[in-house]
Amino acid sequence: MKKLLLLTFVTLSFSGIAQETFVTNGAKNNNHNYYAFKNATIYKDFQTSIEKGTLLVKDGKVVAVGLAKEVTIPKNAVVYD
Repeated sequence: MKKLLLLTFVTLSFSGIAQETFVTNGAKNNNHNYYAFKNATIYKDFQTSIEKGTLLVKDGKVVAVGLAKEVTIPKNAVVYD
């Protein structure tokens, strides 16, 4: 009975320090994901909005907002119209 209790304790203690993510092994992904939303209604606040605007998102962060002629969309961007 004591051996079973000790084995259970050791197993649970090792699971608490287990690795949660994988190591990248030096192979870093340098691709940047761009998403462009064209002809969108973009609300800056409750009073101000941009009609037929463009929203550019890079790696999950907004990098540009404005009218279509103000925002340059990269060639590798995924465009949603």
